[in-house]
Amino acid sequence: MDEIIPANNKRFHKVGFIDGFGCRKGCILQRKSGCRKTSRVLGRTCEMCKLSKADRRSHVAIVVAAPLCWSVLLSPEHGSRVPWLQPAIFEDAPRVLTANEKRFKLVPSVSIIVNPSSPVLYESHMHTPLCKHASGLPGEYAAVAEQRGLKGIIVTCHCPMPDGYSSHVRMDGEQFEEYLDLIAEAARIWAGRQEVLVGLESDFVPGMEDWVRRLHERTEFHHILGSVHPQIGEYRRRFYHGDALEYQKLYFHHLADAAETGLFDTLSHPDLIKNEFADTWELERILPKIRESLDRIAASGCAMELNTSGLLKRISEMNPGPQILVEMCERQIPVVIGADAHIPDRAGDHFVEALALLQTAGYSHVSGFRERKRFEVRIEAAVASLANPKCLEHKPL
Repeated sequence: MDEIIPANNKRFHKVGFIDGFGCRKGCILQRKSGCRKTSRVLGRTCEMCKLSKADRRSHVAIVVAAPLCWSVLLSPEHGSRVPWLQPAIFEDAPRVLTANEKRFKLVPSVSIIVNPSSPVLYESHMHTPLCKHASGLPGEYAAVAEQRGLKGIIVTCHCPMPDGYSSHVRMDGEQFEEYLDLIAEAARIWAGRQEVLVGLESDFVPGMEDWVRRLHERTEFHHILGSVHPQIGEYRRRFYHGDALEYQKLYFHHLADAAETGLFDTLSHPDLIKNEFADTWELERILPKIRESLDRIAASGCAMELNTSGLLKRISEMNPGPQILVEMCERQIPVVIGADAHIPDRAGDHFVEALALLQTAGYSHVSGFRERKRFEVRIEAAVASLANPKCLEHKPL
């Protein structure tokens, strides 16, 4: 195979081979100044992991120019030998790569679409109208999730809290059964096409842990998010005393407290506080406290979320930001991606970009939950599963 120079050779690149769920032997070649070598595929020897001939038949070469370019190399032989390979579609000039192509083709940006044997990711953070600030029924979110190549949705609406705590932005206590019925109805309608699962976004507020624990015992959940919401009036009145930096530190202290309760699977939007004092946010000032909290979270075994809705906030970056993601990776804290969707069109929004960001931070896998048990998917396989020809997302990374 000829030497391949990726579209942006000034970026950090990875070249490897994956099947639908990732190469079991993890053959990844890393070069910091462009990819000068590539492995050989199919009838030739894989120079990175010496795969057997049978294994080589199920692999497709993937080139990732993180964070700005996802590209795919297709061999003429692949068309007839990889059963889940779908036609490649170009963003700027749609056409199909056929078995008559004489050379491997490098497809720039995110234009190439590859559909694995089955989807692997869920929208793990989404809401319902019961929280009083979201629209769309679970079935509408499931429809978008299907188009974007997701396996299903886990509905995680804001939980009821005692004594009317922030009742204007969450379901009421007596609506909990209605919430379960909404999810069950969508699950019935979408059976065989999309999994529609029960989850919850529960608040961590010191002193309310027992109430939340009893709530979690009322049904079988698949994924429970733990959130600290510093913008909520009741929380702010109780904990903010005029010093923005101390408030920020207390937020991260409470995140670690939440992890240590064992009540939650994943901590959601874990630097949300930066948008409360966006004009004065200085990460370096608070980084020692963040590192201390991350040490505690890592020891607890709790996962953390990469929340794509941060792109819509005052500080327009995912929650958490890139530097905190690196700190999380160094501590081997698992990451779950969620869009925090409050309208159906945001289900699975910016997942490809989020996966690129994770990989740039040093992660090789993304996590998810089902029946409150964590699973992992190789990032390359997750990207391939989201590249669904039924819904092309021609968005630059």
